Amino acid sequence: MMKYLIRSADRGADEGGMACGPVGGADVAEAEFEDENGNVFWLSLAEFDGLPNFYRTDRPTFDFQIDIAHITDRRRDKV
Repeated sequence: MMKYLIRSADRGADEGGMACGPVGGADVAEAEFEDENGNVFWLSLAEFDGLPNFYRTDRPTFDFQIDIAHITDRRRDKV
């Protein structure tokens, strides 16, 4: 069984707003992992208008997604 180290985690969210009715907020979360062989990868969750997208990447995409969603409430947790 492979073991993983969570190196860091980021989260950003906004409250949504009104645009011809209530609009759900955006949520973006990303965690940086390292496996026992030293390989590093990121798992990301981006949810916009209630539609979640979950994926794995070889480099971080958190800042890019935060900028697209215009999220100002962001938090970085060092694990």
